[in-house]
Formats: sequence, C-alpha cells, structure tokens
Amino acid sequence: MSFDLSPESLDREFPVRRNLVYLNHAAVSPLPRRVADAMQAYVENVRDRGAADWRRHFAAIDTTREKAARLVGAAPGEIAFLPNTSWCANLVALAFPWSEGDNVVTDDMEFPSNAWPWRALEARGVECRIAASREGRVTADDVAAKIDARTRVVAVSWVAFHNGWVYPVEEIGALCREFGCEAVVHNPNTKPAPATTAPPERHCRVHPRRPRPRHRLAPAGSGQLRSHWAIRPRGQCGGS
Repeated sequence: MSFDLSPESLDREFPVRRNLVYLNHAAVSPLPRRVADAMQAYVENVRDRGAADWRRHFAAIDTTREKAARLVGAAPGEIAFLPNTSWCANLVALAFPWSEGDNVVTDDMEFPSNAWPWRALEARGVECRIAASREGRVTADDVAAKIDARTRVVAVSWVAFHNGWVYPVEEIGALCREFGCEAVVHNPNTKPAPATTAPPERHCRVHPRRPRPRHRLAPAGSGQLRSHWAIRPRGQCGGS
C-alpha cells in the first residue's frame, strides 16, 4: 500500500496543519480526517438508528481485526482489542498460570503503569526481577543476568517511552527460547513490531495501537493485544 505524502494530500488528511506546526506526535497526536469521519459516522448512526445496524458494526470489528493482524503478521484470531497498554499488561499478568516461586523479569525503564502489573505479582508469591539500566540502555545481557529456571515471563518495551532506546527484542526473544519462558513486548511508542520480533512459538506481544490518544493517529481507548495460539491454552492471555 502506498500513501500520497504530498503537501496537498497531507493538508486534506490532517486539518491540524491549518492551525499549527504540530510536533507533539509522540505524546498526543491529532486525528486524521478519515479517523474523525469514521468516528462521527458511527456516532450519528447510533444516534439516528440505535442498535438497528449492530450486525454491520460487528462486521466492521472483524474487518479491523483482520487488518490489525496483517499489520503485525498475526492470525486474526490472535488479536484482541483492549483499552490501553496497561489493560493489556494487567490481563497477561493476571491470567498467566503462575506458581509460587516463579519470577518475571522486566527493567527499570518501563512506563510506571505498565510496570505495576508485574510488581503486583509479588503478592501472589511471584518475584519481580528488575534489570537495571545503564546510561539509559538495557541490553540483552542485562536481562539474561536476571533469568533463571523459574523465570516464566520477560516483559519489556520495544522502545523506551522517555529516551527512545530501542530494546534488543530479537536477542531477548532468543533468550526466551533458550530458557523456555514467554516474551511480552509492549510497543506504545512506535509502530507495530515486525512479525519476526519475537519467536512465534513463544511469545505474547502487547501491541497497544492506542494506549492514549498518541502516536498512531487514533482515539484513546483502542489498544491491541496479540497473543500467540501456542501460549493461550496455558496462559489464556488473549480475548475477543
């Protein structure tokens, strides 16, 4: 798919350009015209027709799920729509079949609301191990130093929210294969991770399309969770 990035096309698609030189896309991005039009059409339809067209609305959800799956190299049935990154992280943390004495590995650069679901597991007897950053970076070796035979999940971001550090997720995925644990990758601060980012047989990726109204030109409350079939029977980290 190609996009027309000419100034004329961008002016049509992003009315904000008439008002501002907008540089805050990594915090709260403006809505493209097509997104605002789709939202307005839905609201007006429900205003005027109530639930009469619910089948059409549900069909649109299925179509969107298929598009989201293509975007991240998944099967449509692996995609769940949830409100935000924190909701996705909580779902995975709470649904995973932990045993007392297990541990989860994360790091000290995670966004606070995405770190707390893992830290809260300590109340269930699950240790939360924190890989310490060095000069704003977390390497695969830093993560590996925290993994042992009781590690069940490694949870990291793809890109750090505060300094743009790109995590070595390919190497971290290889560590998860080696140690037999799952990888949970948050990516609220960038485009969806490619399909090769984590080993497809062992991962549960959290792909928030819109954790807040930022980054991906969509409204608040439209997060996306990808959970691989291989871990669902055990972890039940997916949804509908």
